[in-house]
Amino acid sequence: MARHSSSPSLWTRAQAGVLLVAVLVLSVPHQAESLPADAALPGTDASPAPAMQTMAAAPAARAQEADPQDVASFFPGIKGDLTKLTWAHAVNSRDLLAKSLNDSGIMMLEADVVLGTTPESPNQVPVMGHPPMNTSDLSLQEFLRSVVTHNTDNNATRKGVKLDFKSIGVYEKAIDSLKQNFAGVPDFPVWLNADILPGPVNSTNTPVDAARFLAKAKAEYPYLMLSLGWTTRWGKALGNETVPTAFAKYNEQTVKSMTDALDAAQITQPITYAVRAAFVANSLDELKMLLNETHQASGKATLTVWSSDETDIVNVAQLKNNILAIGKDRVFLDVGEELAKQLDLASSALSTCASVVTTLLACAMVLFRAL
Repeated sequence: MARHSSSPSLWTRAQAGVLLVAVLVLSVPHQAESLPADAALPGTDASPAPAMQTMAAAPAARAQEADPQDVASFFPGIKGDLTKLTWAHAVNSRDLLAKSLNDSGIMMLEADVVLGTTPESPNQVPVMGHPPMNTSDLSLQEFLRSVVTHNTDNNATRKGVKLDFKSIGVYEKAIDSLKQNFAGVPDFPVWLNADILPGPVNSTNTPVDAARFLAKAKAEYPYLMLSLGWTTRWGKALGNETVPTAFAKYNEQTVKSMTDALDAAQITQPITYAVRAAFVANSLDELKMLLNETHQASGKATLTVWSSDETDIVNVAQLKNNILAIGKDRVFLDVGEELAKQLDLASSALSTCASVVTTLLACAMVLFRAL
């Protein structure tokens, strides 16, 4: 009778190797595929459209549907990669608003809000503009109405907005304007942005009153995204001053002052921290701590990395490393075209994927040979 060898046959070893590779590959977390656009968004009112759409604000009802303030759900095409979000900046005039709304490649509209006048209104109201400007052809109310109309008529190219407030006075008036036009939560992303605390490097700009900003948001729109930042001094604001790297960062005290402000206001809504690119490059541990200690945010707190202009000196390699270390599902990228090109984060995703596959195959071969 033939004897059976005590060692596995070549076929058995091959089967074991294939099975091992399959197990390893399946164990790697895969990024979620994009959701159907209609499934991720609430329905609209079938009644004759008012000037501004509204959405039911009852928490019980909201729990049954996707949150329109969740950017990843609202823009499923980015597949959870927040760095893929695209921006139009300083959309502070009718002309720029029209161009941005008609650009299918733009997802978020960033605009500044100040107190000023329009040709139609000699009284001071919230208008779109950047200080020291105090006149505009576009009021906040017209801006919002235009976005709502576009989103109603163009489901495939809907936009979100980020409103950047330069003073507590215009912010409080703007919230009142939002209340007049939205009975509930807007059915598209609306971010309320302000620098509410002093930050690096010895910034002398006056921050927006943190306690009043947070209290108003919590009282009136507890579901909207708060985009919170620090006043900063960098780039051309430094003049000829040289700043050591140790000071060009968000330190632990900077982080603690923000989390203390959120604790004091008992904030529970989603939060993204507006952080300047030059300082992000030197602040990985501090920013990880900031995100980890933001217990109030529903879901995960995020960062929004921004840069001012070409005068901002940025360590691009270190910035890229830190963004990838934090995770592209936790970082929005709101920088200029040149810096975004230098960061080249899209190719990083591909190389990371290739690295994982290569590592898995190498491990499989080692174990296969040991069988």
